Amino acid sequence: TGRLRHGGAPTLPAEYTALIDGVQAGNNVGSCGTAAWLRKPGIVSDTFTDRRWADFALIAKRFGLRSCWSTPIIDGPGTLYGTFALYSGTVREPSELELEITAMATDLAAIAIAALSGCTTTEEAQQVIQSRWIGQPTDLFFTQYGPPLSSYQLGNGSVLHTWRGGDTTRYIAPTY
Repeated sequence: TGRLRHGGAPTLPAEYTALIDGVQAGNNVGSCGTAAWLRKPGIVSDTFTDRRWADFALIAKRFGLRSCWSTPIIDGPGTLYGTFALYSGTVREPSELELEITAMATDLAAIAIAALSGCTTTEEAQQVIQSRWIGQPTDLFFTQYGPPLSSYQLGNGSVLHTWRGGDTTRYIAPTY
């Protein structure tokens, strides 16, 4: 339908998410509508003045949402599933870390949505997740796609690996 439905945002005001739920994707339709329409990230450092937020500036002011960046969720074959957005109460652009986390989140979301799209029950979805991803050693992944580009030690002691494929960096945990 080209409409974006609100999926989850526990820190955004419920009234705000109700107002934007179901917005039609299109050019200059906020960060999410534009990201979905153009199929590329929509980074808006000032929602009060950016032309992409012209129709939403009053709503942004009402809720103190000064910046927003949205990334489309697209799988390998190019299916657009939606967008993932981050907001800030200050005028700013995302940090490099925020961009990396967003890229990781959208890649994982696309994989999960594609894999679970045929599931009709929670139990069925859990079975798919268990059989496809839980406990699979990264060695199997790297055997298929090559060694990691880099590895990052996380605060919890685990290691996050990155792998470059095509024009995006993929993030692979120690088990996938």
